[in-house]
Amino acid sequence: MTPTKKQRLLALSVFFAGLLAGLLISGGIGGYFIWRIVNVLHLQQDLSAASEAQTVLLYMKRVDWGTTNAIAKLQDDSRERLSEYIHDVEQSKKEGRKLDEMTLETYQAARAYLFPFTFGEKREEDFFWKKMLPSAQEFVERNKLPAADFGTNNIGKYRIEFFQDGRAGCTANLKLKSGLIFTFLSDGTNVEVSAFSDGRTKTYYELDSAPKEEMDAVKALNLRNKLNDAIALELAKSFFVLLGHKEENFHPAELHQSYWVGQNDVWGNLPYYEVTWYRTDVTKEKRESGDSKELLKSVTIEVSGIDSHLISYSKGLLPIGSDF
Repeated sequence: MTPTKKQRLLALSVFFAGLLAGLLISGGIGGYFIWRIVNVLHLQQDLSAASEAQTVLLYMKRVDWGTTNAIAKLQDDSRERLSEYIHDVEQSKKEGRKLDEMTLETYQAARAYLFPFTFGEKREEDFFWKKMLPSAQEFVERNKLPAADFGTNNIGKYRIEFFQDGRAGCTANLKLKSGLIFTFLSDGTNVEVSAFSDGRTKTYYELDSAPKEEMDAVKALNLRNKLNDAIALELAKSFFVLLGHKEENFHPAELHQSYWVGQNDVWGNLPYYEVTWYRTDVTKEKRESGDSKELLKSVTIEVSGIDSHLISYSKGLLPIGSDF
């Protein structure tokens, strides 16, 4: 028998009540995040105020059970319902349904919580092993970064989102537990690292209320700086070329040294440099207009004056494998 709309709403209310209680108690995804899920999926706009109240009431009653066995049952029930949710989303993806951003976020978080380092579909697994991971490894080697551990034990988080508007390809992210962060862009055939961060170098400090020990440590950082503007620019250019960019496609590079700020407009330099190249079709007028699409037709590289390593890289909205 096909369930009625009222039955479906009630079932959905019970599902999220159990999910919220179980994960809040077990310290899983976290109360605030689940509340956010409930508010968004809340059950579509046609869910009545009475159903919302039933959800909250059921949640409160379940939490009030307060016994070890009850908590364990809540955890088991929540995992089961969360597994059902993951299955439903994956079925929707197989059927070609377009999913909203919150559904995708929830699906990724739920799957990572229940099944660490697993893949929702074959093309995701193939992309990770055959395209994504090799691209990250090649990026590390090309830019002479310290050897990175890409073993599964050092993979902290990853996310792959295939385009849902008919385009081939996807965007993806990878964070290693050691700190390195990679962003990828694929057109279905080619893939590249479109952004990178070493995940550990802080290039700006606000020291208004910082303890004296931290202020002294930050102020002392620039004493270790081995670069000046000219050498920093040449270093950034070397990475710029290594990453496949051509200077003739861009306006002259713009360099800024990072800094810290404190009370009463006191500030000081940090041993880090940011260099930006805007593509030749980005005119002064377009930049001054503040159009983000124009400003992202650029390449930005940060380098360290302490050990000359690449701190971060971003190629904005430039095409895969080229400047234009």
